Amino acid sequence: MQRVIVALLCAAPLCTATPQQTPNSAGKAPLEATGGSQTPAARPAMALQDRSHGLEPNGPATLQAQHKALRNAQSLFGKKKYPQARKLLAPLMASGYAEVQWPAKLWLARCCLQHKELQAAMSLLRQVAANYEPLAGQAQYWLGHAQIRKRRYASARTCFRKAYSLCDDNLRDDCLYQIGYARFLEGHSQNALETFDRLARECPDSNMAKSAQKLRQRAANRLRRDRKADLDLEFNVGLASTSQQLRWDEAMDYCLGANARVGGRARWTPRDGMRMNASLHGTRTSYLMGEMGDRQGLIGGLSVTQDLGDTRSVSYGMRYSENQRVDIVTSDSTTYGAWGSYTMPVEDDGRLRAYLSIGQLEYQREASSGRQYTLSLSYSEPFSRATRFSAGSSFTNSDVNAGYLSYCGPSLRTSITHRLSKRRSLGAGVSYTARNFDAPRKNQTVPRSDRQRRYYAEYTQRITKRIALTVGWQESSRTSTQANLNRSDPSWYVRTGQLLNMKF
Repeated sequence: MQRVIVALLCAAPLCTATPQQTPNSAGKAPLEATGGSQTPAARPAMALQDRSHGLEPNGPATLQAQHKALRNAQSLFGKKKYPQARKLLAPLMASGYAEVQWPAKLWLARCCLQHKELQAAMSLLRQVAANYEPLAGQAQYWLGHAQIRKRRYASARTCFRKAYSLCDDNLRDDCLYQIGYARFLEGHSQNALETFDRLARECPDSNMAKSAQKLRQRAANRLRRDRKADLDLEFNVGLASTSQQLRWDEAMDYCLGANARVGGRARWTPRDGMRMNASLHGTRTSYLMGEMGDRQGLIGGLSVTQDLGDTRSVSYGMRYSENQRVDIVTSDSTTYGAWGSYTMPVEDDGRLRAYLSIGQLEYQREASSGRQYTLSLSYSEPFSRATRFSAGSSFTNSDVNAGYLSYCGPSLRTSITHRLSKRRSLGAGVSYTARNFDAPRKNQTVPRSDRQRRYYAEYTQRITKRIALTVGWQESSRTSTQANLNRSDPSWYVRTGQLLNMKF
């Protein structure tokens, strides 16, 4: 009997489980490693199956060393030493332990956010949210911040809602605040107020509820302003100079004058995501020197813009213009019709806009009328925080009952603007337009075909919040199958923006 007892005592240590062998013990990461509290319903994280080959040769050797490296990286992040933190986190992403690998990816994504590397950050955060449940809430939270930086407010709200359902109570008030903030940035004042009120009800003592009070007041003020029509009366004036050459062998004819624009604009936001604008302006250009004839006209329009979320929008409206298009024929003209456009994002910051207009065109002196169609595509993208590039193309078909006035052709344009400071900016661009007419004019043998090129450069100085002064130079040159229409018009111009503004 004594021999049996001794044998059992000797065999007992062999049945004791080591910490690495205890179920679930290997998967629980300390709070320092995860970067915050876990979700209450989160399951213990299990280590990856193959631990023997999960590390790079130069990576940490043990789980304890990896946790220490992860804590050091978090400490460096807190001290804003992001490059040093990234060096520690990079090898940890290849760890064979899930409780190290996924937190490392989360913190590396946050480093990418600090360096405005949005695509890399979002890719890492999506991986964490899809593969590691204990940090899925935090990954969705920071993914929402990345979407806000890309101005994808609808997607940001979706991410914060997911984070709200996954995170514990310590982060839910922040998620509600961010949902309201995204609504505010989107211009949805009513929905922003409702979200901030919900935050005040659910988390009355939280710091985020107190921080939201000022933002809530701004949303309420904007809502009161948007729900009533806002009328602006505008008066702009500038100097205008031009020169023309009717034939290549004639001397240039220089003209100097002034242009003015007087009118009003009414704005109204009947509901969140919808904006309405109505405008009516009269224009006049008077030349004091030279033989150029004076021009005057009337421009009016009504537009509606509906926000579809994530910088997608659709716009439509009506327009009217009189005596504006006098470069095709020597005649005043009137155009009225309807238009629509759709704007969508491209990759990070690019914007693509498609536009279609259908209008009635009347040449008053020629007693001719018909239809005009224009289809255009435009694209804009910021090269940096101060420089923006834009390009566009369009095709116009003007079909009237006088064949020699009917034309069609494409237009191309590109421009770049650079902001020197908050008040100063530079701009430059070039455009090309082709017009092929259907029939020859009276006493002509061949149909007319025009090619027009325009180059411009300008400098803008903002004097006050509303008033801006622009000085520019442009040259428009046209070649035509009709020799007497060949001309080159270099000119200087000075214009102001909202020289006089009265709001009612």
